[in-house]
Amino acid sequence: MKSQVAKQEKLELVQGNWYNILKKISERKGRVAAMADLIKAKNSLQFEELWQNGAYVSTTLDYSPENPVILIADNSDLLNLKNAKKAVEAHSSGQELYTTQAKYDAHLKQAEKESKKSPEDRSLFILPKRDTFNITSQNYFDVLRFLAQDPKQAEKYLNKLSEKGIDSLRFYLVDKDYVDKQSAPFERQLWSHRLVGRSGLDGGRSLDYGDGRAVSVSPLLGEARGAQKISEKSKVETYTPKQLASTLKRLKITGLEENILNDLRKNY
Repeated sequence: MKSQVAKQEKLELVQGNWYNILKKISERKGRVAAMADLIKAKNSLQFEELWQNGAYVSTTLDYSPENPVILIADNSDLLNLKNAKKAVEAHSSGQELYTTQAKYDAHLKQAEKESKKSPEDRSLFILPKRDTFNITSQNYFDVLRFLAQDPKQAEKYLNKLSEKGIDSLRFYLVDKDYVDKQSAPFERQLWSHRLVGRSGLDGGRSLDYGDGRAVSVSPLLGEARGAQKISEKSKVETYTPKQLASTLKRLKITGLEENILNDLRKNY
């Protein structure tokens, strides 16, 4: 599965809890950007100005008591509006939206079957650890290949991080003791941290935060290729890929400092 931003697609930075994000993206007939989209954008645009905000991506993590963690590239339960709403409500009360052991077992069986393929050709991926780990070009690189959907883009991304003094990509997971105490499997959406001296991935971020963000990818549908600003009330701004970097820089300067600080308190 190749999930990369095409020239005829527009990017929209969407803010809200996970349910509200999906609702807005659905209304615009878009899709949640994959980690592959973010990696390609970071690699191709001016690095200092890109992705100054953390964001959810389309990858989902499937947790099950005393079982390995599975990455789901697409079509997970949490990408469904009805389930997203239930998950936000569950997380707001400190609970989980449970799936079923049968569904997890089916994912595990499919992931094991696909393990013979190259990482970038899989739809599911079994993580090598249940604890937080660091990705480098020598360690757990296959995980990044799966997320980037391209080994060259994955390597280039690590090189970009290295230029900023970041020697690894830290992958945070839900504490396994917590997972093992649950009565059934559950899912969490993957979060890509903004750059702040390091750049990590969070597989345990709560979905009920009102200051959550994601990037929508949708067709241009014949619109002008210049940036088209959506009303402030909708909390969505639209850009062509070339203008995304400079606009995110402006957003950071004019109004997102407080959100960024809140993200740092919650996620670091």
